[in-house]
Amino acid sequence: MKNLIPLINDICLIFKYPSEETINYFKLNNSLLDLETEYIRLFVNNFDESIISLYASTYLKPIPVEHTLEKLNKIISATNLQLTSNERMDHITIIFELLGILIESGINENILQNFILSYILCFKPLPLEIKNRTDNLLYITGAEQLVTFFDSIGNIINE
Repeated sequence: MKNLIPLINDICLIFKYPSEETINYFKLNNSLLDLETEYIRLFVNNFDESIISLYASTYLKPIPVEHTLEKLNKIISATNLQLTSNERMDHITIIFELLGILIESGINENILQNFILSYILCFKPLPLEIKNRTDNLLYITGAEQLVTFFDSIGNIINE
């Protein structure tokens, strides 16, 4: 699974709040303001239609948000992950960053599978939602990266 680390890193960068780092890394022609505006429209605040949630607890209902956050906090504490984001612990970037750390640490395969089944697969609806709502190349790329990721783990995880 270590071969998935670059893909995981790309997913983390695409779905965190846009920055100059995002523009430079992906060699985008968009302005930072354009990316921020689209990010907000899609994922934060859209008055015309519902937003696309980047939070696992949205997809893990009826499990209470507090329960999800508590479990993730225990995992994060155990890995000594230094969060570089102000996002809630169940944000896609935090969860994928944590997945990368678990993979790199060589953690037991059963624990890794359980983490993926518990917190990663819930994001499977995202690619279609994103593709149906934007023509922004960065977020279309993010949707495609997620599809590639889910296809890659399909033979590892028995759904």
